[in-house]
Amino acid sequence: MAPATGKPLTLPRRGGLGCGSGLGCASRFSASASALSSRRPHTCCLREGVVMMSSASREVSRGEASRIHITQKREMIKQPLTRPLASLAVSRVHRATTVSKALLRRTKTKATNGTNTPGHLDEYARVSEAAEYIEKASKGRKPQVAVVCGSGLGALVDLAEDVWEVDYSQIPHFPEVTVKGHAGSLAIGRIHGVDVLFMRGRFHLYEGYSAEQVVRPIRVMWKLGVPRVVLTTAAGSLRNTLGVGSVMCIEDHISLASLAGSDVLVGPNDERFGPRFPDMGETYDSALAAIASSAFEQTGAGPLPSGVFASVGGPSFETPAEVRLLQTVGADAVSMSTVPEATAAVHCGLRVLGLCVISNVCVNRTPFQMDRDGINPDLGDSANHASVVSNVNETVPKLQKFLKRFMELLVEEDGAVVASSATTAGAAEK
Repeated sequence: MAPATGKPLTLPRRGGLGCGSGLGCASRFSASASALSSRRPHTCCLREGVVMMSSASREVSRGEASRIHITQKREMIKQPLTRPLASLAVSRVHRATTVSKALLRRTKTKATNGTNTPGHLDEYARVSEAAEYIEKASKGRKPQVAVVCGSGLGALVDLAEDVWEVDYSQIPHFPEVTVKGHAGSLAIGRIHGVDVLFMRGRFHLYEGYSAEQVVRPIRVMWKLGVPRVVLTTAAGSLRNTLGVGSVMCIEDHISLASLAGSDVLVGPNDERFGPRFPDMGETYDSALAAIASSAFEQTGAGPLPSGVFASVGGPSFETPAEVRLLQTVGADAVSMSTVPEATAAVHCGLRVLGLCVISNVCVNRTPFQMDRDGINPDLGDSANHASVVSNVNETVPKLQKFLKRFMELLVEEDGAVVASSATTAGAAEK
């Protein structure tokens, strides 16, 4: 061991000599503290195994510092590190208790709500509250058909009689419409003796709404007892035979969002709305499609073409490369809506009829590609929402005639439709 004499060692304030922090308690080093206190009067603070000096500085010889260091090591070897281990054990018990309490609360929530998350109980409550408001405000009217009006198609309600209408802002838990061409109101009118619910405007995922908000109106229809829904949409044509102003009946769809894991039913399932895995084998009802085809021909509009509908997220229009991709996989028309609502409708057990109004023709080549290939056709105006709404507006008279005839044929096919509406109308008059 080095002699006790030598160059003085200065201990800075709150500095320390020892083996590090967290290795013992003050009582272990009382002997070392006594050795220091015998040299000069001072206050010694022992903390976490380190000798702390309360004065500004103290001069201690290197020999004394070495002896203090060795003494501290011996004291720590003699005594087990019980205090840190005890603290660690208490900390682990606290964490385990906290986790157990959280699991218990979650278990109680499941037992009470009958669903996986409280949020889905809340959604069912929102749907119920909105449906209750509509039923009371409309004096108990029970629509047998619902029509979701796409961009520029809100005027379809003008065909109906005895119309009751309410703004979305008055309906509990209904979002706000932010897209031009959507009126943002719900109406119930009578066509050929049947009450029909009209949604004059829909909600889109690209507006920033959640999947639950987008499909909430469909679930409200289900809660109101509506068994059939007609989904209309403005769409871009991917087929040469479908020009602007044409109407296409949707026979099937391709949901790029669903294939990418963003289906509107992703997340915990509420069995009150429907099953965990709904069968989408016949999303669009073939019997309703047959009635629609007959109605279209009988109004003089010619045969009603059918095809595959593709749904994209939007709000940007498709690039030429994306158009070629959709054509390659077999799509005939494309839009930024409809599929979420169709999926929710099937989930709830509703019968669905889908109609596309062709508002623009999708171009599958850029001007550069056309010039490279020696093709220079007139591309016309670039895609924009104003032209979409304008083109769709021109088809409204044709669609009104179709809808009127469709309701007539529906009543002929299913007499219970008009019977239900007549019963409801009588109750409302009383």
